[in-house]
Amino acid sequence: MKLTKAHTICISIIIALLTITYSRGGPIQDAIDAAEPGDVVLIDAGTYHESIVLKEGITLLGENADSTVIDGAGSDAVINGAKNSMIVGFTIQNGLVGVHTKINATHIFECHIRNTEKYAIQFNGGFGVIGNNLIEGDGKGFGIYAENANPYVFNNVIAGYNTGFLTRGPLKPISAQNVYSGNKSSGIFVSANSEMDIQESEFFENRRNILGHDLGGNDTILAQAPSIAVPDSDTTIEEYRDKIAEIMGNVFSEHPVIVYTLGHITGDFGVAALHPNATFRVKASAPGTKILNYDAFDLVTKDELNSEYMVADQHPAISLNNPEVTENGCDRYALDTLFRHSPSYYSTKEGFLVFNRMTSYTRIEVVVPQGFMPVSSDHETLYEWQDNQVVAKITDIGETTINLVMAPMLETSRE
Repeated sequence: MKLTKAHTICISIIIALLTITYSRGGPIQDAIDAAEPGDVVLIDAGTYHESIVLKEGITLLGENADSTVIDGAGSDAVINGAKNSMIVGFTIQNGLVGVHTKINATHIFECHIRNTEKYAIQFNGGFGVIGNNLIEGDGKGFGIYAENANPYVFNNVIAGYNTGFLTRGPLKPISAQNVYSGNKSSGIFVSANSEMDIQESEFFENRRNILGHDLGGNDTILAQAPSIAVPDSDTTIEEYRDKIAEIMGNVFSEHPVIVYTLGHITGDFGVAALHPNATFRVKASAPGTKILNYDAFDLVTKDELNSEYMVADQHPAISLNNPEVTENGCDRYALDTLFRHSPSYYSTKEGFLVFNRMTSYTRIEVVVPQGFMPVSSDHETLYEWQDNQVVAKITDIGETTINLVMAPMLETSRE
């Protein structure tokens, strides 16, 4: 199948590979609501005055950015992202935020994002691949804002903002082969104690090209104005999906990890969070959870970290606040806790153990009690042996509900 920018489609091939939902001129939200994960939702040319919420695992596909417009009419966010969703071929305009994504993975290609008051694209946690877009401002706000997120941003034109691309937090976004033009304060702003990987970027008439980072040896200062247009691309939907999968394997290794350690006494389980910086918070996902004890420390220096118990939205939490610790490092800072919540970890009449817990961490590990073996999991799971115990490893972006069932292991099971 080949879906080009013109979206020429061979229906007989598409039906064999994907489920297609057509908007048929109606509200985009109705077409999204009718779709299932994995579907491609085709949107007819036209202007749609909506603020929409994407659905997990769908691709929203317009005819092209010139002819298919989503106008938020001043809404908070024109598009709210969803886990593993994709947007291709739209003009997105007239909102405080063009596309907002929070602790998930929303991917944007071949779009023209404009007329946003604050952010064209706003990441609050999570990840996304952002490529072949025109991100065009009118002198205020931010083109891309990434807080505690590491999007991969490539081959975009980011022009006319106060700041073209701002990153804040320990995760390292990648800016590859982008053009930053006419941004009033800076093309790129790397906040204190933050990082960005900047590759082959081009700059033209920004007040400052980069703040908080040096120009790289392969970056270029342009002598004449670049084209302010959606970059040409003949990339197919399948090629975009392949690129996303390739990038995800690399960038998720930088995300924090949560480790659940299960014992033979059900109801209680260890929860260890490993972060790249020393200021973060872990909040229990289920009401009624008790935090029995906790300890926070730097795994490199062995120094204790400041931490305190608190209640956030009726959920117990541990907050670490160590602004004086400025050095970042993957999995360096640890919060070790003991949780109690019987509905999350229990045994069945048949002698099985069940662990059922929701988390927003991307990298998830469950240490299975000695003498037990996982027999089912709701997610693709890698199993490894560590010190005569099985560790179940899951990688998933956004909110993830773990449902791991474990059975008593026969003496010969490991062989």
